[in-house]
Amino acid sequence: MKDLKVVVGDKKTAIPLFQECMGTLIPMPNAVLEGKLQCTPAELERIFAGKIAPYYRAIGRLMMQCIAATADDNSPEHSLKIAGSMVPMILRHKLFRGVDPVDESYPLENLLEHAFSLVGLHNMTRDKAFEYFGIDSRSYPDTKEAVKRIRVEVHEMWIKERSLAIGAFEEGLTLNGLADLSFCCGLVPLEAVSEIFFEEGKVALADLRQV
Repeated sequence: MKDLKVVVGDKKTAIPLFQECMGTLIPMPNAVLEGKLQCTPAELERIFAGKIAPYYRAIGRLMMQCIAATADDNSPEHSLKIAGSMVPMILRHKLFRGVDPVDESYPLENLLEHAFSLVGLHNMTRDKAFEYFGIDSRSYPDTKEAVKRIRVEVHEMWIKERSLAIGAFEEGLTLNGLADLSFCCGLVPLEAVSEIFFEEGKVALADLRQV
């Protein structure tokens, strides 16, 4: 899946759908798509809606089929688990449990590990995150407010900057909002969601080179 591309426009520009981050795939940032197509943000939204979004939605629907099959029969012979490399932990929280990085229900320690492991940084602490994002916690009267800034920065980094792709992916995964995964999985720990629906270490299909 890391080699999956969509050919767009008169110039036949090949647009990759996913970015590889430390062996995990994540939808492409808006700015990268904008740069590859050499267009304005408004033009990107139009092009994306017509040419690129359908593929993200299709992948999301395929994953929903896997979820439905696995939920119906979780035995090894019949379940269709999703490759763990296809959906990093930070997106599993967002897409399956309805938990965004800015939500306090996302434990900060877990958030930092999930966010920074994607760039090869582990054992990230709150103070190290302050330094990484250039946040002077002393300028905040309340430490909680400074921590909120970390959460906002992580949201910007992994969710907002990929809003077009993640939005289309979520439309497919939820069947345009008909299937509310957060209703089913929101109260279930992330570890359980991962155990039921994902197969860690499984390599995503690599033979789909180009759409």
